[in-house]
Order: sequence, then structure tokens, then C-alpha cells
Amino acid sequence: MAGEDTKVVTGEFFRLDLGGAEGDLKFTECSLPSGTITPAEVPYINDQSKSESTSVAVSLQWSPINIMRAVDDKSGFWEWFKGGIPAEGGGTGAMEKRDVTLTLVDGEGTTVKTWSLLGAYPTSFTGGGTLSAGSGEVMLESLSIAYDHCKIENG
Repeated sequence: MAGEDTKVVTGEFFRLDLGGAEGDLKFTECSLPSGTITPAEVPYINDQSKSESTSVAVSLQWSPINIMRAVDDKSGFWEWFKGGIPAEGGGTGAMEKRDVTLTLVDGEGTTVKTWSLLGAYPTSFTGGGTLSAGSGEVMLESLSIAYDHCKIENG
């Protein structure tokens, strides 16, 4: 409505619930879900017997999200990714899809927005990149997650 102010809420950090016993992982940086709908032109005959066409959505493609976090004593990223490695590499070779939840939280601990990633699975893992011993740098790990569908909720 005209004259109403929109409250803009900023986020303080993200939580990622991988749907396992380890619980949620906290982090401050990620790329958020985005989708692309691909249309197709469908020809038809209208009620005046004339040929026309219309666009119909035929597929939806979700882009993977990328999450970066400081390394701590939780190994959820690695454990999930490791499961997809063939047995010769130490994993089971089974791609485990999970329903995971990405939540943006404000400074007071209130949920701002939630993204439910359905049929999610890891596609790449980086365990720290380049690090100089004794430098005091924070070691970062990252995980890319693909998913079949996304549901988005406010608050």
C-alpha cells in the first residue's frame, strides 16, 4: 500500500542444518539459491481457427550454492562430501541426497529467511586452500551444494 514503510532486516550469520546428528554449522558467507525457468513455445489453434503459440515453462534449473566457513572442530562438510567418493578413495561411493536448511539469522538470534534445499548433495569441497603455518590466518573450508528444489520462507 502507498505510504507504508518497508522494514529492511539485515542478517548477522547463516546456519546450515545438514539433516544429520552433527547439528547446524554457522558461517557468514554463502551464495544464495537462484533458479532459471526455461520456456518452450507451444503452437495451438485458437477459437477462430488461427494458428498461435504460447510460452510454457518446461524446466526449472537451480544453481548450486557455495558456502565458506572457518574451520572448527565440526567436520560435517567433509563427512557428507566424503560419502560420495568411490570406495577406493575412502568413501562409500553413494551420493547421499538430503533435505537441508539454510537459515539467515539477525543479531538478536531471530530467523530472517529460510531456504529449504530439497534433494541436496555436495558437488565440491575445499578443505582450506593455501595456508601459511604460523601466520595466524583463519583456515576456511568451502562446500558447493546442488539440489533438486528450493522452498523459501520469510521469518
